[in-house]
Amino acid sequence: MMWMSLLLTAAVAAPETPPTPGVTVLSLNTSGVMGFATLNVGRMGFNVEHVVRGRHGLLVEAGIIHVHGDPSHLWSGGGALGWRYHFGGATDAPFVGVRVAAEAGWGRYMPGMGEGLGMSGAHGGEGDVPLDVLHLNATAHVGYRWQVAGRVQLTYRVGAGYGHTVITAREDGMFANDAEAFSMDRFQRFPFVVDTELSVGIRFGRRPVAVGGGSSEDAHTGEQG
Repeated sequence: MMWMSLLLTAAVAAPETPPTPGVTVLSLNTSGVMGFATLNVGRMGFNVEHVVRGRHGLLVEAGIIHVHGDPSHLWSGGGALGWRYHFGGATDAPFVGVRVAAEAGWGRYMPGMGEGLGMSGAHGGEGDVPLDVLHLNATAHVGYRWQVAGRVQLTYRVGAGYGHTVITAREDGMFANDAEAFSMDRFQRFPFVVDTELSVGIRFGRRPVAVGGGSSEDAHTGEQG
């Protein structure tokens, strides 16, 4: 893919960085807004990444997924652990990584919504089917982190991998099988999991300095990690 080729090219061209103190980035991930377009490709939540010596990052995530669209509405929340390797430092450089996640939640299938059948599914109407959601996944990703201003960071990633999703109706009935099948198709549309991040964060710690790149912003301001 073109985006992967561009990131790998940038990774090869990234300058070397010397060993540096640890850097921690606390971010708000906004990619979950795509769920309102019935696309499960990200989460709304928080990420914390601690980068050691400018290269290796330990990633912890907590967030929610909301796949919204009649007649099915699904919520899932949980956490993830991951590792990243940063080319050229923790800021203004590409990275690659892997993550594993476990999420659980609930949902509701409203067979009358949008069909003119008079069922008030949004308020627990007759014929609604409550659902339980379990989602496990493991993905690999590539991305880039920019320093926007001062300590403010912008991070983007895109990845894919394996996912195992189970959606179970809490009751039997004429709509139970339809509820499970339709909701599974909405929650995981592809035979693989798509994972994205678009986050804004704050950096704690001294910014790494590229070899031959002169002093960093922190060196000019006397900031210490």
